[in-house]
Parts: sequence; C-alpha cells; structure tokens
Amino acid sequence: MTLSPMVKLITYHTPSHDALAARLLASEISEYRVMQVRGNQLGDGLFCGLGFRATVTEKVKAIRREANEWPHMDFVFADADVVFLRPSLSALATEMDGYDAIFQDDGPDLCTGLFAMRYNQRCLDALDRWVTEMEREPENDIDHDQSILNRILPQTDLKVTRFSHCFANLYTLTGESWHGQDIVLPPETIAFHANFCMGTADKQRLIEMAMHPSTKRRMLIKGRKDGLFSVFLGTIDNLLTAERDGMDAWVEWGPECHAYYAGSNVWMQFFEQPLLSTKPETFDVICDNFGDPLADECYYAKYDGGYGTRTIQDARFRISACHRKEIHNAIKRLARIKANCPAFEKFQAFRRTLPEEYVCIHIRGTDRHWDAELPSLEYYLSVLHYFRDKTIVVCTDSHEALTEVRRVFPEARAYDSIRRDKYGDDVGIHTRPQEDHQRIAEDAFVEMLIMASSKILIHSGSNMATTALFWNPELADHYIHMRWHWHPE
Repeated sequence: MTLSPMVKLITYHTPSHDALAARLLASEISEYRVMQVRGNQLGDGLFCGLGFRATVTEKVKAIRREANEWPHMDFVFADADVVFLRPSLSALATEMDGYDAIFQDDGPDLCTGLFAMRYNQRCLDALDRWVTEMEREPENDIDHDQSILNRILPQTDLKVTRFSHCFANLYTLTGESWHGQDIVLPPETIAFHANFCMGTADKQRLIEMAMHPSTKRRMLIKGRKDGLFSVFLGTIDNLLTAERDGMDAWVEWGPECHAYYAGSNVWMQFFEQPLLSTKPETFDVICDNFGDPLADECYYAKYDGGYGTRTIQDARFRISACHRKEIHNAIKRLARIKANCPAFEKFQAFRRTLPEEYVCIHIRGTDRHWDAELPSLEYYLSVLHYFRDKTIVVCTDSHEALTEVRRVFPEARAYDSIRRDKYGDDVGIHTRPQEDHQRIAEDAFVEMLIMASSKILIHSGSNMATTALFWNPELADHYIHMRWHWHPE
C-alpha cells in the first residue's frame, strides 16, 4: 500500500504549549499539508494533571475532525513536543507499507503523541471508537488518550506497527524519564518526541539539547562526468557516509554532469532531496565520488573527490544477497522518486505494454572499451537462446546490438531510447555534447527501471545493471563475464 499523493500533518496544542508548537512548525515538515489546531486551555497543561482528560479528549476529537478535512489524504499526528530533524515522508512510506497505522514506540504501549494513519474506513471507525471512549469519563485525568487507545486497538481489525527508532523519544534513547541528563540523538534520527519529561520549560530544554543544530556538519554531494548510475551509486554511498557520521547532506548534480545537465539540478529531475528540504549556504565537506575502498579492494588507492570509506561494493564484482538488500533499503530511503516524475511515467507507460514476467538483456558497449574486452554479440545471442520461449526486452546503447538481437528474436521488445550506431563505438553516449542531455538521463533512468522490473536480467559489468539489482533485490540475474584490462587473470 502506497501513501496518498499528499499527506497531512495534524497537530493539536493548547496555549500552554504555544512555544513548543512554534518549534514543531519550524522543523522539517514542508513535505506535509499542515493542519494546526489550537484548542482552549482546559487544565494546568501537565501530564495527568487537572483537566488533562478533557484536554486530550479535545485533541482526539480534533484528530477525528481533521482526518475528514481534505478527505482521502493519509495523515500524521504530532504532539506539540515533537520536532522533525529531516524530511520524513520517505521513511514513513517505507515503514508504513502494508499497515493501516503506525505509532511511535513507547515501551509496552503505542504512543499517541506521534503516529500516522491511512484514510480508510477501518481507521475512521477506530477513531470514532476512540472519541466515544474518551467521552465516557471526562473527569478521569489518570485514564488518558494513550491508555484508552491501547485498550481499543486489539479489538479493531487495524493492521498496526511501530516506527523504527529513527523516530526517537526518551524511551527509545534511555528507557527512563528526563531529569536534566545529557541526551545524544543517533545520527539517523528523523524525528524526536520530548515525552517522558514534565513541564513545557523542560521539554523546550530537552529539545534544544537533543537537536544541537549548530554542531551538525553539512555535506554537499556533487555529480561528475561519468555515467548516470556511477554518479547515482556514488551519491548513495556519500549519503550513507553522511548518515553514519551524523551529517546533513544536499545533493546537487550541476554542470559537472555535462552529459545530463540541462540548466537545473539533475538529481531533482528524478528524486526528492533525502536529508534536507532547503540548500544550506555553506558546507563543511564537498564530495563527488565514492569513499575510499576497503583494504582488500586494492585496485584503487583512493577515489579522487571521495569522502570517508566506501560502503557500496564495486559493480565489477559479484554482490551478495545481503549487501543487495542493505543497499536496496538505503536507496528506498534516500532516493525517493519525485511525484509526477516524467521519466517514471514513461517507464510506467512502457511497462504496461509488457507481460507480467519477461527476461531483460542489457548489452553495454561504447565507453566500456577503455577498461574491458567486450563480450561479442554472438555470445549474448547464445545466452538468449536459453530464454527463447520468454518475452525478451533489450536495453542497449547501440542500434547494431538491437538489430542483431531482433534478427534472431524478431519479437524482442525495446524502449525507444537514444543509441549509438555501432556496438564497437568507443565514445559513450554521455560523452557527446551535441546530444539531448535531459533525454539521455531520462532514457537511462527508464531502462534501469525496465531492468529492475524484469524476472531475469542478463548483463555484464555495468553500474546501470548493478543499480537495477539493488533496486529490486529479488531480481534474478545472469552475469556475463567481462575480461577487465586491469585484472591479473
């Protein structure tokens, strides 16, 4: 189940929490349609204090009411003492997949101060039940919204899960209430909830301590002149380093990506910014390549322009299933496809012309000449004979290769992309300045998605094929060996 195209962020607070609400509204929530409700002050503003039941009853009623505003939008609810440290929608989509609702971990209970629900009848019915139960004992300040919802949920048919600890609070960090002790958020933290803390003044102090915005270093990740998916995997590698080191990062593929640059950030032609919603004015680290390889990858001493240690394994080596899953999860989190992305819509249109299962062959030529002896087209055809009873889709950078495949397999399909004439042309498409830069990038992205959605991928060494294998960790593949010039064998 995917999230609705737009997601609401509902927040409710009373005047005693105005300062906290202002901090929430100033945090990283620009991805959401914000629905702010400021209720009346019905008590002393303390947890389980005088008037607490009446206050949280109004909160629950406001959630139910706002759930119907802009109907068919899924929603997140956040108490005023929550702050978002980085964009969260991508992680929400990943963690909520397959569930009706997701709640912050609060020990034995699910937390009602930070949760999300889909707009469906099961969730609306549960909210109605919650409102009804809240109104039964309006003066019982001890039995509150969270305790009541946790009693109700097992009696509903909602599929419910918990947020990962990237959505942090005092329970996930320490398991105890806050009494002024130092708090350090893990670098992967997306949101922080200052619960387990009494009083608005202490909550503000706790949030300030947890955020430390002035100490966060910033990384600028640039593109480079190489192939699109070499740049893409290098960027994911840099983003993983930024997360590991507790840094923020901004991706800016500019004019240095001369084969794909058409006047604006090439990354944002396809993807959302993963860690920041606005570009900082200054950066502590600027990089445009993978981090340095591990000691056992001795064919390179280092990568010029890289930072840190490389996480993603090199495309020229067979990649383990465990590593594929690890990088798949990173891509899903850090490379969220933009809404209404033209290239993705072109892929979807082509995909609808194909059967549910097909075999895809990627015949990579051109610029691979400099570092490898290319397999012959005859060899590719000999491999395809094993799949002659299947629908075959060809992704290639040369008309000669496509023509040769169709000579033997006339029904072979192919996306209409820019190609070179000859398989033996040693000048890559992305190195020719006169070409349509934006279309070259789009074509490469579309063909990678075609590879990733196939049943079996036949390929040789290529970052494009490697990205497809990361994109779909269940994809079966048949690797065609390439004799690398630098390899001792």
